[in-house]
Amino acid sequence: MMFKNSLKLFASNFDKVWKYLLYSIIVLGIVIGLMMPYLSVLKKVIASNWTSSILDKIPSTGLLYGSDVAGLFGAIWDFLYGCLKMLFTTYLGAGIYFAFLLLFFLPFLLNIGKYTVNEMLYNYMSSQTKLGFCVALVKTLKSSVLYAALKTIMSLFVKAIYAVMFYAIASVDAKIFSYFLPIIVIISFAFVGALSQTFVSGWAPASVVCGFNIFKSYRIGIRSVFRRYLRVLSTSFLINMIFIFLLMGFGLVSAVILVPLYLGLNNMFEMVMFFGSQGMRYYIDGEKFLTPKKLEQTDNIQKTKYLL
Repeated sequence: MMFKNSLKLFASNFDKVWKYLLYSIIVLGIVIGLMMPYLSVLKKVIASNWTSSILDKIPSTGLLYGSDVAGLFGAIWDFLYGCLKMLFTTYLGAGIYFAFLLLFFLPFLLNIGKYTVNEMLYNYMSSQTKLGFCVALVKTLKSSVLYAALKTIMSLFVKAIYAVMFYAIASVDAKIFSYFLPIIVIISFAFVGALSQTFVSGWAPASVVCGFNIFKSYRIGIRSVFRRYLRVLSTSFLINMIFIFLLMGFGLVSAVILVPLYLGLNNMFEMVMFFGSQGMRYYIDGEKFLTPKKLEQTDNIQKTKYLL
């Protein structure tokens, strides 16, 4: 039901996905612009490590094309490792600068946009009020900046786990392994993504809906998730699994379309999860108004102290 309602809300609020996509393109343009002082260094690093023939086939790489997924993982790892090694040994200053832009500054700005979309969704779900992206951005800037900074720092741990998983998959050299690789990648990456998301999925919705500071909102968000933890985890796992399957099936180039859709659906899911966990009524589309069970009907006596 949570997945179904998320899809319905996604369909009725697709305009917000496009607005977030436009915001993401602007943010990406800003980051690329900030890289320009080291453009010559970046060109040298890429040119020196662009040696594997499979990298030239990335536009047509995907399970539906019958490509060598195991070989692709290995080639991408070798390319990234070579670039990082060259940056941090030959061009240390540029390496630190690029790491800051890509690991902190870019996700920081994207998380501000995510918080803004949650504010827009709250207005729609509670009263069907249309709130412009720029208006919501300015309105929530004070809260969204702190939220984005803390969430970006927390996500570094998850990125490190993904890097270790990517290396482990790329380093295994066994013919039979390549046949099971797509399944292993889809399940493992989807599970890690779902597990990490459960610890932050209620954070932004709690801050937007309840209006508390970021630290108190995190506690409320966690409590909301753990009221229906298995349902939240399984729904998040399903969304992540579908995204990774499509990405691997159609190839990396499909990320241009799939990533904005994935991020938009995740926003809808988090808001649906929070409203449902709090027993709050909300609009799912222009005509349907959902009434989840009240907290008194779903919480046991030990949890009554968490009622808002």
